[in-house]
Amino acid sequence: MSRNMEPKIANFNFSRMHNDITSDIEKSLLVMTNWMAPEKMEEHYGEQGKSIKVSYTQKQEIFSYGMLVWELCYRKIPYKEMSPNEIAEHVMKRGREKLSGPFSDSLVSNENEIQEGFNNIIKSAWIHNEDERINIDELYLKLSDLKRNIKSDPSPILYSSSEHSPEEYKRILTIEEGIKLHQSNDPQKRIVAWECFITYDFLGNSLATYWKGYYLLEGYYTDKQRTEDQKNNDRDRAKELFKIAADKGIINAQFYYAVCLPKSKNSKPELIKYLRMAADNGHSGAQFNLARILLENNKDKDIGLRYLNLAIQNNNRKAVEFKKKLNLDIDNSNNDE
Repeated sequence: MSRNMEPKIANFNFSRMHNDITSDIEKSLLVMTNWMAPEKMEEHYGEQGKSIKVSYTQKQEIFSYGMLVWELCYRKIPYKEMSPNEIAEHVMKRGREKLSGPFSDSLVSNENEIQEGFNNIIKSAWIHNEDERINIDELYLKLSDLKRNIKSDPSPILYSSSEHSPEEYKRILTIEEGIKLHQSNDPQKRIVAWECFITYDFLGNSLATYWKGYYLLEGYYTDKQRTEDQKNNDRDRAKELFKIAADKGIINAQFYYAVCLPKSKNSKPELIKYLRMAADNGHSGAQFNLARILLENNKDKDIGLRYLNLAIQNNNRKAVEFKKKLNLDIDNSNNDE
């Protein structure tokens, strides 16, 4: 705890990069079991024992976070009177710590409302099936809403100077609200949207990763004129973000990643691959660009015509103009997949 009674995360001995292999925790297993997710317990305590390996996921981290929140709220070590084997058996059978009784002395007037909010967060983090557990961005919003609802008593607490005062609270926007701000075409609102996208990208939201890349590509994140070097650097970073989001199924990211690839023979297979991914997911721009590449190179003409027709059906203006330019009759072409 800091001198302002702020909890801080420490001890990163078992931390790792997101895509790295799971850390070896056998030597410290006994002191970690109290906070461990049930699916991870299966690897160390289950009937199959060490014959199974369970990859460590963000949803397991969320379960452990729920245990930590319970510990902070109730000021107890979870399952303190139980052995590691007893804890594992209890949790794997869907048993959990009790969510009852007041947290402790409180400095807020609406204590019951706050306690109920934290208990709901804990329960959503403790869901047995990890696929049904709360997502990290939803968790972030719930915590932000709780913070907004805290009504502190006017009596002074631990802050002795302005530099240690709590910072003014800003409501966290949802992704959808960030996109609406972007659609306003207001440069200042787009700066706010940029902050929203950065936040959710940090939390692992793939849609936000795409929007962050798009803002870098178009320069919407700043109201200042960018240098050519800045534009090139932003484009390179945007391409990396588009690739990440594209591989997570974000259709616009699939298209923009293809657009950002260098126009060279070596990159052409990857360009075709991602254009086709976006085109098959209904992106009219990808359908047109893929059709143009195939038709201009006299390669897979039937497939090219099919994608061009799809783009026209999706009201892609460039596809209509391209059809007129080549004097193509594709209205009766076969569009069966």
